[in-house]
Amino acid sequence: MAQARLIPPTDEVKGLVAAIPGVRFNQGVIVGQDGPDAHLGPEAAGAILVLHMTVADDAAAERFWHTTTAVKQTLPDAEGFIRLFSFFDGVSGYLVAFWRSPEHAKAFAAAPAHRAAMAALDSERFEYSHFVGLWSAHSLHDRNLYCERCDAVTAAPASNCRGCGNPLDDVFSRREPAQPQPA
Repeated sequence: MAQARLIPPTDEVKGLVAAIPGVRFNQGVIVGQDGPDAHLGPEAAGAILVLHMTVADDAAAERFWHTTTAVKQTLPDAEGFIRLFSFFDGVSGYLVAFWRSPEHAKAFAAAPAHRAAMAALDSERFEYSHFVGLWSAHSLHDRNLYCERCDAVTAAPASNCRGCGNPLDDVFSRREPAQPQPA
């Protein structure tokens, strides 16, 4: 069975990407968090939430991190939450979250922990800027797995090839998240 893993682009490919106008490589941390529906892939996301923020003050940023961490601590039990990624593009912070439906995301936003965080933002102004948007899926397509043995296409989630029965590595069905490989 082939196993999905992180294979970073070569220096040659990085050079080609760097030559594209508007491309930049950022330093920083990318955080991923799985939810109760983490066994599902992006094909199950009926809604995507995008949050953007900036900070301009060290003490305020520390309050931001503590406040948002308290909210993230409630996500492992949030119904309909699939996963999120947060990262920085320069000074712009982003969080992208996959939800089963807009209703699930709205229910989470109405929960006490989230409401308290938003009240703190409004009263303490620990962000310099803030944006949030919730999008409903316009169309969803299968996430396909491609068998290295017989070249058959199998719609995920799946643990075996529909053509030859070969075991398939559906990364969202793993019991333990795959650890990134050193670059």
